Amino acid sequence: MSLTNDLNHLKEIDKEISLLNSAISLLWWDRSTIMPTKAAEERAEQISYLTILIHEKSTSKELNKIILRLSKNKSKLNHIDRAIINNYSWKISRINKLPKKHVKETSRTIVMAQHHWEIARKNNNFKIFEPYLKKIIELKKREAEYIDSKNHPYEVLLQDYERGMSLKILDETFNKLKPEIHTLIKRIKKSSKYGKEFNIKKIEFDVEKQKIACQDVSTLILEDNERFLITVSMHPFMTKISPNDLRITTSFRKDPLFSLFSTVHESGHALYESEFDQKLKYSILHDAPSLGIHESQSRLWENQVCKSKNFWKYYYPKYQKLFPKLKNISLERFYESINIVRPSLIRIESDELTYHLHIIIRYELEKKLIEGKIAVSELPVLWNKLYKEYLGITPKTDTEGVLQDVHWSQGSIAYFPTYTLGTIYSAMIYEQMLNENPKLEQEIEEGDFKFIKKWLKENIHKHGAVLSTSEIMEKCCGKKISEESLIKYYKNKFGNIYKI
Repeated sequence: MSLTNDLNHLKEIDKEISLLNSAISLLWWDRSTIMPTKAAEERAEQISYLTILIHEKSTSKELNKIILRLSKNKSKLNHIDRAIINNYSWKISRINKLPKKHVKETSRTIVMAQHHWEIARKNNNFKIFEPYLKKIIELKKREAEYIDSKNHPYEVLLQDYERGMSLKILDETFNKLKPEIHTLIKRIKKSSKYGKEFNIKKIEFDVEKQKIACQDVSTLILEDNERFLITVSMHPFMTKISPNDLRITTSFRKDPLFSLFSTVHESGHALYESEFDQKLKYSILHDAPSLGIHESQSRLWENQVCKSKNFWKYYYPKYQKLFPKLKNISLERFYESINIVRPSLIRIESDELTYHLHIIIRYELEKKLIEGKIAVSELPVLWNKLYKEYLGITPKTDTEGVLQDVHWSQGSIAYFPTYTLGTIYSAMIYEQMLNENPKLEQEIEEGDFKFIKKWLKENIHKHGAVLSTSEIMEKCCGKKISEESLIKYYKNKFGNIYKI
């Protein structure tokens, strides 16, 4: 068979897999937003069926032979086709080792686990979710064993989310970041301003007007409203159904700005997904190379841009008109209120600084679960113990403690570290943009985001998964992963706010 025929055949299979993944994404989005509760078992069957179809196509002898033949002729291919081959070779090397029975069992277990996680949250009872999480951990241990029995099982699972990241680098990075954060928090607590900040959570904002604000700020980032949809879910997320169908969800909490910043966060994800090179459409490359780089896009818009004083110099007058209760609240007090550093129980409601302690707690717990050092039944007690040790607070209920995140119910074990890695990348990216454009913060103050969007598209978005995360970061920032930019950013930002 000729090289051209092999390439065309591969792209046909690639498109079929892409379309099946789109269907699964739509089923998941529907399940998390509007699906009737009693449909959980049928939905599990539907998703499981499509997942098996993808597995069969991805592990077929036909595809394996095509990849093998093309791999021997990579020097004759262009850079995009070589990247397709490289990505499929890596993917196939993993999924070929997973029995179809295991894939089917995992898929069905995950759908039912998420259903029972939601019930457990509503009833504030971890016991309802416990057997499903226990099953997930067993399946994930088995999965790691199937793929690479000689490597640390957590590092094996980590590759699905942050390909190329090692436990050594991860531990070194976290071990440097953790004491810096603890030290900065201690200094902030000694500040004369600590405890005297204006607390915006005491003000109630009309939910319908919050929805208007969410749509408005999302439009500032995304511009094109014909490809994006915002709705409500228990846990905010963004799902790509297809390149022109990107679904954002938000949630409304006691914090009146939670919906706004979660919308900004998910809009950052959506902008990334919308700007992959069109040549990559329907291919394995129409995706981010890792969740860390994906998270960097949402964290950059949420933290460096929309939680900055410069952004609110531009947007606050408009926001005050929408919420007249803010009329007599100065910009300075408002800015401080959205950046209060305070240990809190809920990760997605936490401030920028303490956020990483939430991530490290989850990382340490799930790694021990996979290593078999702790049991699922011990989680509530161990969770509360670490919250007391790292944050000085203790959850009173399972819902505000061990049940607060959806990730484990989705089978996403080794996912959490990507949140901190993404935040580290975002600080490196923002620092580089400032180096290249000293007027950037003035432009943000004027509501001008053209430079940011162009820079992100040219340096990160358009590449999709053609380049690896490390290649993208080294190419656009000129250095490997380092927590130094993030620590510098925190010291500058919170040093100014708390006068320390």
